[in-house]
Order: sequence, then structure tokens, then C-alpha cells
Amino acid sequence: MSNLDRPRPRPGRERGLSLLELLAGLVVGMLVVMSALGTLLLSREAAGAVSDLGQLRQQSAYALHVIGLQFRQAGAVELMRNEVTGLHAFGPSRAQAGGTDFAVFGIDGKGAAPDKVSVAFAATAWAKAPGQFDCSGSGVSGGERVDATFEVDAKGQLSCTGRRKQPLVSGVADFQVRYRVASSGGVRIMEAREVEALKRWGAVAAIEICLDLQGNEKSPHRVQVYRGCHGDRPSNGRAHLVSRNVFSLRPQ
Repeated sequence: MSNLDRPRPRPGRERGLSLLELLAGLVVGMLVVMSALGTLLLSREAAGAVSDLGQLRQQSAYALHVIGLQFRQAGAVELMRNEVTGLHAFGPSRAQAGGTDFAVFGIDGKGAAPDKVSVAFAATAWAKAPGQFDCSGSGVSGGERVDATFEVDAKGQLSCTGRRKQPLVSGVADFQVRYRVASSGGVRIMEAREVEALKRWGAVAAIEICLDLQGNEKSPHRVQVYRGCHGDRPSNGRAHLVSRNVFSLRPQ
């Protein structure tokens, strides 16, 4: 049979096959694009979560470092050296906090609000002591009284007030302080209102800090409940890092 005698495909059938092939190609292409977009979104969310957590760890470590520097010196009244005799004597500074005669003083937040805590001590008073600074970065002289008050403002920033107010970290969801108070029966853990009621600020041996920081990235895939300073709390789709530390006060 010659080529002229072979049946030719109908034009309508050719158009029908071409349309089906085109639709199939479009569907496959859309599936590939959607898969790529899904992978991209998951990768971006994972990268954002890792970056968020890394930033929270850095902020938490920095805040606890600054708090520890202040409270480990609570109540210290440094000895001043007499360059003539070579002997040491107590300097004129007397550490007080919160307008009291004690080295540490605190106020509980109302309800579940963050707490506020203050500490005072005297800077190193030796004649050859290097330059010193308070928690706000302001310089202090040897033997001079140093004050530090830690609190959370309406913007969620944990700040320290020395000679001036200086924000330390942002994104603070909670800041809670408890006090280890020495007593005849051992050490009791108290809230600020309990210490105040018993007038035991002078017996505070250590403080317990709970710092709850929340990240910037919001995701519907995060856990909706986490363990905070006050038990279980809603996460609002954000990453949270809850850090706890105990700082023993320097013997007065």
C-alpha cells in the first residue's frame, strides 16, 4: 500500500490529543512547582527556627551573666588599703537596696506579671583597682556604692537601672525571682512578699532567677503550650527559651 492510500488522522482527533497532553503537562508542572514551594517554605521555617533559638540562647546567656555579676557582689563593702601603713579597713560605703538597709530587695509582680529586684554593693576600693562600671555601663570609683535594679518594661525589655536605665534584652515573656532565706530550720524559698512580711531581707543567701524569652518568628507548627516560670502557658506560635539560675550572694 502506498503512502497515498494510508488513512490520515482526523484533524479533530489531533487537536484533542494535543489538548490532553497540554493539560497533563500543566498539571505535572503545577505539582512540581507546589512541591518546590512547599520545600522552600519548610526550609525557610527550619532556618528561621534555628536562627530564633540561637538568638534566644545568646540573649539569655548575656542577661544571666549581667545579673550574676551584680548579685554575686551583693552586700560587699570592700576593704580600703592605707598606703602608709599597708593595713586595710572598711570603706565608708554601706550597701543598701530599694531604700532599705539590706543588700537585696524585691517586689512581686501583680498576678502573673514579671517581678522586680534590686541589689547594692560597694565597688572595689583598692587604690590600684582598674576602672569599674555598673550594669548600665556607667563608670564607678573604688569604694563607691553601686546600685542595680532589674525589671521588665511595657515593651517586654529587661532593663537594668544603675546610674541610668539600660535595656539588656528584648522579647521577655516573664521574669520571676524567688529568694533563699536562711533560718534556724535551714533555707526556705520565699516570694518577695513573704520575705517582706517577715522582714528577712538581711537573711537572703541566694536568689533564684527564671527568665522566659520568646522569639520573633511565628509559626502554626510550633507547640501551642510550653512550660514557663508559672507552669504551662500558651506559646502563641512562637519559640520560647526558659532559663533558670541560682546566684549565691557574697557574704556581708
